[in-house]
Amino acid sequence: MGVKIEKLTAFDLTPDAATRSDRDTRKAIELAMRWERMGQKVTQEGLAQEMGCSQSWVSKIFKRLCPEGGYKQTIKLFHSLNNLFLRKWNNSDNPMDGLSDEVRWIAETYFPALVSDLINGDELPSDLIEMVDIAREDFGADLFKLLDIDTVFDFIMGLVGQLPGDLRQLFEDILGPPPDFASG
Repeated sequence: MGVKIEKLTAFDLTPDAATRSDRDTRKAIELAMRWERMGQKVTQEGLAQEMGCSQSWVSKIFKRLCPEGGYKQTIKLFHSLNNLFLRKWNNSDNPMDGLSDEVRWIAETYFPALVSDLINGDELPSDLIEMVDIAREDFGADLFKLLDIDTVFDFIMGLVGQLPGDLRQLFEDILGPPPDFASG
């Protein structure tokens, strides 16, 4: 008989137990992602006003999230994630039409298996990125336009799994599962 151990942050137990920095970081990410999904412009000033803090505090939060690019790089990531999900969810065309058997196999079988291995810790992100490059260079195919939304989401979550614990938990909480359009 096994025991499942789940690591929780103080915020998960009760937001009151979390530090102000942790609470504000979570709130800034939630607001920025929500505004991106709604097509609203995300500004440090707007976030600060909504959160009841200074713009410099918001800047520090995003600098911690992305030390190399700070606010601008983090917002670019949120924008890219939003565009990727919207494009995949709203695209009714079958991007597999007219593709070679090799490309179809990579998109439908091989890459999803690599993603599964990434999530299980048996594959490195660099190996998956190399496969994306091979699909583009050898076959002229943009793999992310061919993958189903679940595989793309799992890939992103696999990458998020490589982040340090606190950042990983924030992204997992924010991203959550993709919506189920089949039931709507």
